[in-house]
Amino acid sequence: MQPVRILVTGARGCLGRHLCQALQQRSTCELRAASRSILNLRDPEQTQRVVQQFQPQQIYHLAGNIHAGRGSNSSHRDAWEDNLTGTLNLLDTCLTLSEKPRVLFASTGAIYGETAGKLITETTPLQPLNSYAASKAAADLVVFHYYASFGLPTVRARLFNYLAADQDDSTALSRFARQLRELKQHTVSGPLPVLKTGSLDAERDFLDVADMVEGMMLLMEHGQPGEAYNVASGTSQPMRWYLDRLIALSGMQVKVESTPDPLRREAKRLKVDVSKLQTLTGWKVRVKIEEALGMLLRRKSEPKD
Repeated sequence: MQPVRILVTGARGCLGRHLCQALQQRSTCELRAASRSILNLRDPEQTQRVVQQFQPQQIYHLAGNIHAGRGSNSSHRDAWEDNLTGTLNLLDTCLTLSEKPRVLFASTGAIYGETAGKLITETTPLQPLNSYAASKAAADLVVFHYYASFGLPTVRARLFNYLAADQDDSTALSRFARQLRELKQHTVSGPLPVLKTGSLDAERDFLDVADMVEGMMLLMEHGQPGEAYNVASGTSQPMRWYLDRLIALSGMQVKVESTPDPLRREAKRLKVDVSKLQTLTGWKVRVKIEEALGMLLRRKSEPKD
């Protein structure tokens, strides 16, 4: 059997790294892991040259900008250029290949916006609350358009939050874990150490990264072209709930100071329906959230090499 040629964009990101590791365990896969230095999707000519040279049969499109357009000081233009224009350039190139590749687009649950606790299905209207979410929502619709209008076999995986021990501090729970490590190293007798956070009231649905990767790989193999699938645990909790468990796992006593950012616009209540993914593929959560939090805290507590 000839190996399947697989291209992963955004391969240097946390999710991309874990996906590539899982794909490399397959003996029937020829993997091209592309980062921005190799494949700048903003550049249509470079995109066409790199993709045509490799002639992928499957593309996991993870590349994008998860930071731009979220807060008051971020670049909204970068969100649109990286998340929408980059996706358009990739899809246009796919149409020039002799064999149309199967494309799995890593969308985001942020495209749904605030649903006031109503169950989020794949048919829930898209009401993004910031430029990051809006640019991803536009890309999500473009990915469907290229299936409906040009026959490109695309599948949209609408990913919610995930946990990984090697996440950087751009994610809240990683920052909390780092603070707990530092406080534990420097705590002396006296007042309780202070852990500073943003808002802890918003609900989030977290998966371990291994479960997220498994869901994506199953969708690449079995997802119906043109369809969208939520990938989440199906259980959401306030951020305060996750922080309380991290603190308990650390064995520390701390004082939490929460200072919400009034300019940050994100969904407050969350309830995700994942039955479409489960019914199609048999996928289920394998790593319990407490185990994932424990791995995050233990990794963050280890000294760097």
